[in-house]
Amino acid sequence: MTEELEAANPAGAHPFQAVIDELMAAEVRVTGCENAYKLLFKLCKLKGMQMNGSAVTAARNGGISRTKVVTQARQLLKEYLATGLIVLPAHIKGKGLEHKYKHDGDPEAGRNFNREGWRAPLPSKPKRTKPAKNQTLGGIQSGQKQASKTLANVRKMATIEAYAKEHNCTITQAMIALM
Repeated sequence: MTEELEAANPAGAHPFQAVIDELMAAEVRVTGCENAYKLLFKLCKLKGMQMNGSAVTAARNGGISRTKVVTQARQLLKEYLATGLIVLPAHIKGKGLEHKYKHDGDPEAGRNFNREGWRAPLPSKPKRTKPAKNQTLGGIQSGQKQASKTLANVRKMATIEAYAKEHNCTITQAMIALM
């Protein structure tokens, strides 16, 4: 395969120099170090076709590796150079782009930022008329409830300590015995 590329491109020129020349003639920015997928993306954008901008996204859509997607792009570019046609596989085409401009598809038109007309508005939140019962603020209970819990824990601990003294055992043994 490299022999074919060397025969077609003398003196180490880029394998897709014709595509690069076409892009540069249309004043598309080309650095010369793009991979085949990025060249195909720029070519599709120039021709008005919608395509995923990322080889990784296309690979995820197709369930294949990124290197296979770049290899497919290389084959598509070779086919374009031979026939002048670009036929994109489904996983390389952009997903969801048909919903980008809901009205006329004109990218220069004013956007409907509030999205009125094609999506139902969000329901209004009902206002609370009564305060919630036993409402806690961020996990911290009200002072009254916290104080009653503390008193109950103190009483339990006093009972456990008295039991431990009476029976000459540890607090842990007393807790187990009282459970």
